[in-house]
Amino acid sequence: MLARTRRTEAVVGLHAVWTAQTAYRVNEGHYAKTFDDLGGMPLQGILRVSPATAKSSRYTFHLSQPWGPQSFYCIAAGQLDPDPWPDILTIEEGRR
Repeated sequence: MLARTRRTEAVVGLHAVWTAQTAYRVNEGHYAKTFDDLGGMPLQGILRVSPATAKSSRYTFHLSQPWGPQSFYCIAAGQLDPDPWPDILTIEEGRR
């Protein structure tokens, strides 16, 4: 139950990325490749550590454009419990 509550942080962060990417595509005609292109991580309280990577208290977010400018992929990875497997959530658009 606690892990599900902590997962909310990733869901909210990924939703913010989705919203920012949607607006960026409307304005620019393609998706942003990095958080720098988006003007930073689109959610308060998350620290950008490189152009494409940001950290929250529990998750690391990485944004990429693996299938060209009409696509994006964002992963949120964290270790929420003592098992050896990371907790991973992703969003993607434009995969062909």
